Amino acid sequence: MDLLEQCYPLSHPQKRIWYNEKLYNRPTMNIIGGCIRFEGNVDLMLIEQAVQKAIELYDSIRQQIVEVEGEPLQYTVPYTRAKLDFFNFSNELDPWGAYTSWARKEFSRPFDINNKPLYYFALFRIDDRNTGFLIKLHHIIADGWSVSILIESIYEFYNKLILGVDTLNELSTPYKVYLEYENAYLQSERFKRDKLFWNLKFNELPELVMNIKPSTDFDSIRENYELSAVTARAIKKFLHENGLSMIVFFTAIISFFFLTLLQQKRYRNWYSGF
Repeated sequence: MDLLEQCYPLSHPQKRIWYNEKLYNRPTMNIIGGCIRFEGNVDLMLIEQAVQKAIELYDSIRQQIVEVEGEPLQYTVPYTRAKLDFFNFSNELDPWGAYTSWARKEFSRPFDINNKPLYYFALFRIDDRNTGFLIKLHHIIADGWSVSILIESIYEFYNKLILGVDTLNELSTPYKVYLEYENAYLQSERFKRDKLFWNLKFNELPELVMNIKPSTDFDSIRENYELSAVTARAIKKFLHENGLSMIVFFTAIISFFFLTLLQQKRYRNWYSGF
């Protein structure tokens, strides 16, 4: 089958990501993921099997982009098993420093978005008690919510493999089904009502929005904060009871934070993007 016959359009969120990357020419701005570290005895061979199962199960990970006459299309690459890279830092003079340096370097390495894989997994060992895997995805195939689902799935597959439970019959919804849902919504009466509502809502933009100068500077630093186990469990319990995702929860917190700054007239030096 010809490649173009296998292609289908990008979703609206995907198109925004693709156009932004083309516009700003900052390919690392759309890299998401992190390092998942385990303390204690971990079977790295089973971790790799769990990761491979996730890659096989979720076809959204295997999406690739092809540009045709200036417009992006996507297609699903069939799953083929490829051994994950393994990095052993335990013999380094400074294992933790070597691990941190490697992770930062890897996340500063951009994806080639044209006809190439948009994911990367690797296994690592820091010392006898600390091992794990790196997960790196292009934002065009995943968001914060889907990353959390992916990591939870890998945990689940790993635990099943430890117990000898079969994972061959695991099922997931094909990515094209999501595109069908989106297209159905765009053709619906609900979409027409929603479009009318927001067009009226933003017919006149607030003065604050009009006065903000657009920025092309994406340089930033990351601050990490570790929550206590008690707080983490309380948050997860709250999310489960209210049917919320982690990304929605923390987006709401950040929104409240900026609202407070606005009310205190301290917004001029603050910019936010999601």
